[in-house]
Amino acid sequence: MDQTFGTSNLPVGCKIEIVDSLGVRHELEGKTGPMVPLPFMDEHGQLSFLVQAFGEFVFDGRAGGYGSFENLRKIR
Repeated sequence: MDQTFGTSNLPVGCKIEIVDSLGVRHELEGKTGPMVPLPFMDEHGQLSFLVQAFGEFVFDGRAGGYGSFENLRKIR
């Protein structure tokens, strides 16, 4: 999995390889749209963000998909 991050250190896209039950590899690419970052302190007192967003997706080169996007980002 590859992720890209914007200037505010929040995710703006990802590329995921999926292997199905037949062993066939697929590629899913996502780009975030409007997002809501929810900051919180983890159990070690470090700042983390749970990011909820809507996004556009491309599956095996077929564009037009959309859906929700969730990411947990720990700041170190």
